[in-house]
Amino acid sequence: MTSLPGTTTEPVLNADGSVLYVVANVMEAHRGRLFALDAATGATLWSSDLGSPGTMPALADGVLYVQTALGWLIALPAGGCGAVGCPSLWEAGGGHGAAPTTQPAVAGDVIYTGWGDGSIVAHDRAGTRLWSGSAGGQAVTAGPVVSVGRAYVTTADGALTAFGL
Repeated sequence: MTSLPGTTTEPVLNADGSVLYVVANVMEAHRGRLFALDAATGATLWSSDLGSPGTMPALADGVLYVQTALGWLIALPAGGCGAVGCPSLWEAGGGHGAAPTTQPAVAGDVIYTGWGDGSIVAHDRAGTRLWSGSAGGQAVTAGPVVSVGRAYVTTADGALTAFGL
């Protein structure tokens, strides 16, 4: 058993099942930290301070993507950095103004994020903001899910909104 500080998100497992990635949030301190754990032993392989509480990470092509309560989308190397504490590859979008509500979604070369103000934002894999849209002001509660040229989200009022890509 591994004990992490605060409340943790659901874990994400790498492709070969050897590493678990989880975000631990300490709400009283308004801090979040992403941990890479050995799946067999629970030992911490590396971690990274997120600056504020974060969402469940998304893993795609060796990069982890996490949204934070301060409005950032953070990219981290899934393989670590060769040290106990790892810096981010890049950070984009700070000051969004609303808390993140869902795990990011990665489709092709785009990362999609859902937010508490009902917005969905798309970034490329270098962190450049591509576009944003509104699902009507209610918090995004599920998604984004991307399929056949559309990104779908549901909101707190039960609406399903599709965004053309």
